[in-house]
Amino acid sequence: MIREARLKEPYINILFNEDRSYNLSDLIVNEAKAPEVKKEQFRFSLNNISIFNGSIDFSDNPKKKRHTVRNIRINIPFISNLPYYTDTFIQPAFEARFNDTPVSLTGTSKPFADSLQTNVEIKLKDFDIPYYLAYIPFELNFTLPSAKMDAALEISFTQDKKIRQTIGINGPLTFKGVRTEGRDGSPLIILPQLNILIATPDVMTYKFHLAKVLFESPEIHAVRFRNGTMNLQSFISDAKDNPSGEKTASRDNPVQISVDDFQLKEGSVLFDDRLPEDNFSAQLHLRWKIGRGILL
Repeated sequence: MIREARLKEPYINILFNEDRSYNLSDLIVNEAKAPEVKKEQFRFSLNNISIFNGSIDFSDNPKKKRHTVRNIRINIPFISNLPYYTDTFIQPAFEARFNDTPVSLTGTSKPFADSLQTNVEIKLKDFDIPYYLAYIPFELNFTLPSAKMDAALEISFTQDKKIRQTIGINGPLTFKGVRTEGRDGSPLIILPQLNILIATPDVMTYKFHLAKVLFESPEIHAVRFRNGTMNLQSFISDAKDNPSGEKTASRDNPVQISVDDFQLKEGSVLFDDRLPEDNFSAQLHLRWKIGRGILL
């Protein structure tokens, strides 16, 4: 049993090298070479665990990205796998600044109970989406010069005796200052603000419930070129047929998205048709509100 543990101003520098190795690799035990140890149930109780003002530098050389984590604060009142504690919630708290984005995680969890019941509240402010586009597993046909996200989401997790898992997500999600452009720098879709209120009891069923979706002053710049193609086709990936010729298995539970309240305020569509000999241009102003409906 440990009654109290405090760590002040720890610092970690992590390098991810071009050969996919880490500078900390030598500190990790190679399980293949580790001596065989008889595994027994190890009981522990850790109390009043605190980390103050920690820092992490992470250099991702393959992606040419550098990430910083500052002002790390972690507080865990207690954590124990003793039998009489397994059904008691622990209440960890975490705060930090990821690349100058404030992040906060609080919640409750039963990490050693069969249910693994966990509830976490995640808060993000001004998360810079374009900075992390290097990590998506495919290439975009458009650019995203700016886009930020705020979130205050509550995520719940539990599993029953049949190891069937349930993940619920609730709370507001806001996208701000979103601007998409073609590779030539021409505007595609400009979205000053998109507010989404998520109320999904279980994402594992592929049924997503949104209590509200609000588009504020979106702009769509549509262009039809001389060859008949549209600039908005940039949002469609260049997916190729399966080279094996096999059909992709369909999902038993198709994705469904239901929305209670959908609103579009002060939207506009600017259409430039370059296919006719005399170019045609038009501007359409939109205001739309609908009730509950299945979108997908």
